[in-house]
This record gives sequence, C-alpha cells and structure tokens, in this order.
Amino acid sequence: LYGSASTVPEFFIDAARRTDGRARARMGEHWASAVDGHKQRAVVGKADTPTLVFHGDQDKFISSAYMDTVEWGNLWGGNMHRQETVGHAPFFEAPKIFNATLHIFAQCVFP
Repeated sequence: LYGSASTVPEFFIDAARRTDGRARARMGEHWASAVDGHKQRAVVGKADTPTLVFHGDQDKFISSAYMDTVEWGNLWGGNMHRQETVGHAPFFEAPKIFNATLHIFAQCVFP
C-alpha cells in the first residue's frame, strides 16, 4: 500500500481508528460525489510562491504520469523531486531524504 512498507504500520491503523467517524463519512461522500474540491490544479498552476513536490514513484494513489500533466506555476528547482521505491508517504518511507529536501527548500524560500 505504501510502496516500500510491506504492511501498513499499526500506528497508521490506530490513527485511522481514532479519526472522528463524521470526518471519514464526509470524505467518502465527497469522493463519491465526484465534485472537484478546491481546484488544486488551478491553485498550483497560478502559484507565485515556490512549490515543492516530492513524489514517490510507487505511489498507488497518484501516478507519476499524472503528475507530469500538472502545470506548476512556480515549481521549486524547476522539477519534481521523485524518489524511487517510495509510495504515497515519502515523509514516512524515506524520512532522511524527505527531511533533507524539505530543509533545503525551507532555507531557500524562507532565508
């Protein structure tokens, strides 16, 4: 499910169980309605502020091919930061690389 993680960690399952049931119901209703949310593509396409995109190539929810179709208004460094063997949760699966990239991004954007 998460790329390099062979199983979903127990603390992820515990966190999901603690989530308010109304939140889960609302998300499910929203996804089932097929209504666009906050028009995320339009927001990132017009962004003036730098945007860091760190994408795992094993992401089961968002494909790299799809990510390549997104117009980025101000993609930091001019490209997405892709990580091999990482899925949907790079902050969890590759925390050292993710945190180092985030640190450099933050130093550049907020000197």
